[in-house]
Amino acid sequence: MAKIAILSGKGGTGKTFVATNLARIAGKCTYLDCDVEEPNGNIFLNGPITKTCDVTVKIPVVDKKKCDGCRECVSFCRFNALAYLYDRILVFKNICHNCGGCALVCPNGAISYENIKVGEVTIGQYLDTMVVTGTMKVGTESAVSTVATTLENAQPGLNIIDCPPGTACSVMEAIEDASYCIIVVEPTLFSYHNYLMVKELLEKLKLPYGLVVNKDMESTVEYTDNVIARIPYQKEIGMLVASGKLAVEHSDEYKGIFMDILDTLRREANV
Repeated sequence: MAKIAILSGKGGTGKTFVATNLARIAGKCTYLDCDVEEPNGNIFLNGPITKTCDVTVKIPVVDKKKCDGCRECVSFCRFNALAYLYDRILVFKNICHNCGGCALVCPNGAISYENIKVGEVTIGQYLDTMVVTGTMKVGTESAVSTVATTLENAQPGLNIIDCPPGTACSVMEAIEDASYCIIVVEPTLFSYHNYLMVKELLEKLKLPYGLVVNKDMESTVEYTDNVIARIPYQKEIGMLVASGKLAVEHSDEYKGIFMDILDTLRREANV
């Protein structure tokens, strides 16, 4: 199983553009949209949905009759998701990390759990590509559970992971088992600054990576390290993307660029 993680330091660099076109040119593969706050890969890899499942987490529920106010659970929780106020334990669901420790330390067995929906995962098919889309429920604080559930649908063979932008916890979850990472950048100072943060993260995790410079044009910003492809800025490609179309299906030039990226992945990650 090969897992290729597509990252970007900021939104708008073309991460999903690269991930979806790479999935299309790869043929039989699995595309995992882990950009769960705003997934849009299925706009381009648009096929019938075959399965939908909820993403749930376990939130503590305190039985007032069994609770004697010992505060062991409050002392245990490092995320301050529990507090003792007057004569009862309060649970702050939005900051609970669902670790299960509070129930373990409760001497009276006063804590049980209820399932709370935090997102959903859909599975569809676009030609040879299995399309897995994670969508976080609006108002949910953490994307990690939805990302993790999305990744559970990885299949034998090539898996292309469309990661959330940035370097937050949800990104860490998405790249944990990555075989190779592609950082999508654009020739702006803003993108370069955020690229340095992603680069530092991958180097700390000792994950191999290469850069794809998207919207490449003359600029004061020049990427030189580990560049595996440069995608030129072209208005007509922007029009295709705005129409929800894949560049590799309409441009031989772009088909060649993504074939070269795939060849690099075969060498670097045994795809």
